[in-house]
Amino acid sequence: MPIGEPWIEGATCDVFLVSPPYPFDPEFELCNLSDDHVNFLWLLPITQSEREYCKAHGVEALEVEFEKVGIEFWRPDREAVV
Repeated sequence: MPIGEPWIEGATCDVFLVSPPYPFDPEFELCNLSDDHVNFLWLLPITQSEREYCKAHGVEALEVEFEKVGIEFWRPDREAVV
């Protein structure tokens, strides 16, 4: 999801990836209620080149690249992984 500018001043990311919060325990994504459930997604700030890679190769391929480098998703000034 393009946002048109970095999400905070000094950030290298100007796009959000809407996805399950894959770095955390899979149980973090799901909250069971008495008669229903809630699935949580997160907005992961990514770079334009990561967005293009995702469009060309899919979300799972991008997540593999993130895992290869041990993406520091909390760093707003991180380098693109692709």
